[in-house]
Amino acid sequence: RPANIVIVAKSGGDFTAIGAALASITTNSATDRYLIYVAPGTYTETVTMKQYVDIEGAGELMTKITFGGSSSEFVGTVLGASNAEIRFLTVENTGGDLNATAVFNSSASPWLTHVTVTAFGGTNKNKGVSNVALSWPKLTDVNAGGIGGAESMGVQTVGSSATIANSTISASGGTSNIGLNNFGATGAHTVTVNNSMVAGSTSTVSNNTGFTTRVTGSQLS
Repeated sequence: RPANIVIVAKSGGDFTAIGAALASITTNSATDRYLIYVAPGTYTETVTMKQYVDIEGAGELMTKITFGGSSSEFVGTVLGASNAEIRFLTVENTGGDLNATAVFNSSASPWLTHVTVTAFGGTNKNKGVSNVALSWPKLTDVNAGGIGGAESMGVQTVGSSATIANSTISASGGTSNIGLNNFGATGAHTVTVNNSMVAGSTSTVSNNTGFTTRVTGSQLS
């Protein structure tokens, strides 16, 4: 097997859990990058990404990472890291508490590519992708949805920026449904949406002071 590739699988792999595979990697750096390949199956766990370690599934219909909700909205099924990509899988948060957040980025700017992201089952907030504290993720071919609760959001940026391309961002089933919610913070931040669809019955895009949102070749529903 090529070096720096770790396989997670229900059987026959190096590990049966993604977290265990990540914990085994200790030399990751800009000059020593790793790939974790996650075979088909559903993996019930929280995953904290590491810099210079990509996570790749077998496809959005084949590989799923899932976990329950939290009393805090700043907890996700996947916690992002800069200089790392997660791709070709589904990330889900099933709620069962106040809040459900599928992907949470705090001072982190990961790449999400060909990822389905879904959050539901929280009584308060359900957020597909949540970005805080100067995060700047890049979403490409992402289907991100928040469903139900008092507030649902497909993507939320708080004091952060984002680049979104070829993606579907949606919010539905809640009392308030905002597709792309850019929430107040100090400083100036930019969200760019290209060739995508953003849907929300309350707002497709909600901008607070300090945000510039650029939308091209996209549908706001």
